[in-house]
Amino acid sequence: MGPISGFMLAALVLQEPIVWTMIASTLVVVACVAGAKRFS
Repeated sequence: MGPISGFMLAALVLQEPIVWTMIASTLVVVACVAGAKRFS
């Protein structure tokens, strides 16, 4: 879960606001990559 921990790190260190759409789009991309690796 590298991208999710990157968002948490940005929120803590850089005081960046994290909205739910950023997390949702990241989860969709992770699911697509996992599906592509599984079915390739």
